[in-house]
Amino acid sequence: MKLFLSNFTQKIDKKGRVSVPSKFRDVLEEESFRGVGVAQPLSDLPCLEGYGSSEIERIASSLERMNPLTESHDSLATAVLASLRQAPFDGEGRIMLNEQEIDAAGLDGLALFAGMGKKFQIWNPDRFAERQAEARRRARENADQLPWVNAKEGGS
Repeated sequence: MKLFLSNFTQKIDKKGRVSVPSKFRDVLEEESFRGVGVAQPLSDLPCLEGYGSSEIERIASSLERMNPLTESHDSLATAVLASLRQAPFDGEGRIMLNEQEIDAAGLDGLALFAGMGKKFQIWNPDRFAERQAEARRRARENADQLPWVNAKEGGS
C-alpha cells in the first residue's frame, strides 16, 4: 500500500501553481484521476487537504451507507464532497491553487506538503511547525489509545 509520508516544502508561483512533491505523485500514479482532490478540512485547521481519487471514492462510499434523507448525510456531503475540487496535474506535476484556497491556508509563496497516510495536508510552513509541535504533544498523551495490529493479521 502506497502512503503519503514525510513533508516537503515547495514554491508557489505568481499564478498559484505549486509542484506536488514527486514522492506524493508516485502515490497517486495509479489513481483514475491524474491530479488531486483539494478541500479545506472539516476541522478548523488553517490548511488544505489533498486526496487521490480512490480515497475520495472511499469517502463517498461511506456516505452512501448513511440514510440519504437525513440532515447528517446532507451536511457531510455538502461539507466534504461539494467542497472538493479536482486539481489536475499539468505537464510538470503542478496543480493550481485558487485564491480562496491560498487564503484559507494562509499560504504566502511557500507550501508545505505534509503526508498523513491516505491523504496529505498543505500548510504555511510556519503554521505547520506550530501544528506539528502541538500534534506531538497530543500524540504523546494519547499514544496508548492507538490500536496495535500484528503485521501478520493485517489491518484496514
